[in-house]
Amino acid sequence: MLTGILFFTAVAFLIQTEPFTFNTNFGDAIFIMLLVLCCIAIPSGYLFAKNLYSKINPSFSFTEKYPIYQSGLIIRLASCEGVAILAIINLLLSNNLINLVVLLLPLSVIASYYPTPEKIGREINLTAAEIEELL
Repeated sequence: MLTGILFFTAVAFLIQTEPFTFNTNFGDAIFIMLLVLCCIAIPSGYLFAKNLYSKINPSFSFTEKYPIYQSGLIIRLASCEGVAILAIINLLLSNNLINLVVLLLPLSVIASYYPTPEKIGREINLTAAEIEELL
């Protein structure tokens, strides 16, 4: 996902014919919407996933817990990806490089969501033996 967003950004730079500018234009409706989405969508995806994880019964087996974790991770990543794609589209429409600054937020959050066995274990309360299964 991260690679796809970076490639889409590179394509946006390659197909642009007009010069880029760097200014914070709060009159741009899409830029305002992008900032609002950064403040709402990214935390909402995280909170929704946490709510989903809290419904996991500790007595569930690993095979019952893991699909719930996957669903939560997809929700968190999708909320970040939507903001990232909107930032790239606004870059194409406005030629304003400030969108790249906003793009860094969802990209860094996506990178921080990268699942490791330890993170998965913390998120869904796996035992040490279940964490070993992930390795």
